[in-house]
Amino acid sequence: MLQNIFHQLTSELVEVSQSPAVSFVVEELVQLADEAHLTALLEKLSVDWEIVCCHRLASHVTEAIVKRCGYFLSKYFLHCSVVHYITSQILNVA
Repeated sequence: MLQNIFHQLTSELVEVSQSPAVSFVVEELVQLADEAHLTALLEKLSVDWEIVCCHRLASHVTEAIVKRCGYFLSKYFLHCSVVHYITSQILNVA
């Protein structure tokens, strides 16, 4: 069901982000998005950055999406740091 919601949301993101009745719901839904959903949402936002960054409601949705991306990026970089540390420890021992 969540997959269907994000599929529909992605196709209408710019329009619904500007809606006073729906934009706050989209902000909350973004918190459930995985990396694939976020990628699709960002691609949709990139169609018109001026609207999604400057509109009084759409900008909040854009901010929520960017913040959620930060969550996945921090996990990725933490993983890279751990791998780098372990690798450097192994190479120093050898």
